[in-house]
Amino acid sequence: MTHSIQLPLLLLFLFFVPNSYAVTLLDFSQYNFGFNNRPFFGAIVKDLMDDFGEMVSVSYGKGFEARGNQIVIDEEKMDQLLKETVHSSERESIARFIIAHEFFHIALKHTKTSHRVRGFEDLTIVGTFSEARKQMEQQVDHLAAKYLHKLGLSTAPIQRLFRSHPEMHGGEFYPTAEERVEAVLKAQANGIEPTYFDNPAIKCTQVLGKLAPKLH
Repeated sequence: MTHSIQLPLLLLFLFFVPNSYAVTLLDFSQYNFGFNNRPFFGAIVKDLMDDFGEMVSVSYGKGFEARGNQIVIDEEKMDQLLKETVHSSERESIARFIIAHEFFHIALKHTKTSHRVRGFEDLTIVGTFSEARKQMEQQVDHLAAKYLHKLGLSTAPIQRLFRSHPEMHGGEFYPTAEERVEAVLKAQANGIEPTYFDNPAIKCTQVLGKLAPKLH
């Protein structure tokens, strides 16, 4: 009976409580295009693990992906995306967003689901898997954008990416460009947008809530 009241309060608490992220912003003016930039990526992953208490591993390959408990980073694609920026802070926003996006897929247990596996722990797929996948993308876009805000980084470069790269939106599993931008923009408000986490396609507010103690 009180679910409609408790849910927004839980999600407000998640990112509104005082927190002390153990993050030192990186000097992306030292990013070397075409060379080994793995120390940058490793530092970002370590920050996420320290801040949220979720252990992940990293590998490097084709495409950005969350696979099991592993984040796959595409170094060539990262170079391409970062070359579109003007300022080093924009590079950091994009790199941290992309990696946080995949990290939150793991933290929210998205990687434990599939067409056949429609639930894991407190995550439940209610609608079609395609519908749920689109919601999963909006969930992690929203959280990754919220993380950038907490670090004092702009999400404007992320909005430009979504609008200028057709491969990042649409199709069976991805929201439209404007839906992805909307998820990012809603991260500017206090708390979490509850409709991304409890809707006719997917329910995972309890999984989300388990992150809350890591954010004090």
